[in-house]
Amino acid sequence: MWGSEDTTTLTGQNRVVASGFKKVLIASDGSDQATKAFAVAEGLAKAYNAKLVVLTAVELASILPRVSPAELAAFREYAVGDAKTKVESLVLQSRTDGVDAKGEVLDKGESPVKMILEYAEAEGVDLIVVGTRGLGGFSKMLLGSVSSGLVSHAHCNVLIVR
Repeated sequence: MWGSEDTTTLTGQNRVVASGFKKVLIASDGSDQATKAFAVAEGLAKAYNAKLVVLTAVELASILPRVSPAELAAFREYAVGDAKTKVESLVLQSRTDGVDAKGEVLDKGESPVKMILEYAEAEGVDLIVVGTRGLGGFSKMLLGSVSSGLVSHAHCNVLIVR
């Protein structure tokens, strides 16, 4: 039965699956896929009476070599402000829907994957939910770099939503 203490065989090992979640993290970048992932994360948090963390990791490393320190400071201020507005909107929506939610915007780290993973582990997150991009042809077999990094290195379950 889904959601109970049933086990399944994964790579030859018996492991507990979906026994319940106490803290669900949605890693959102504002994309269409992230919006779909948010709906799934919110639904799971509601179903399990779990806390929901809406998190955005703002990446600035890719623009560092191309901008002056003053431009970087202005961009950081804009990017963080925009991310906070979006996160606060999702948190408000979750609370309106009866979910205990909080928001976080991270902007000081080497990569979004590292920031998300460190936060999730420090906060005792049970499940990370993230969207991936829908690509055509051969590329659709590949996950986005953030999704792939989370799946490869997370201490907890990761749910990828298409």
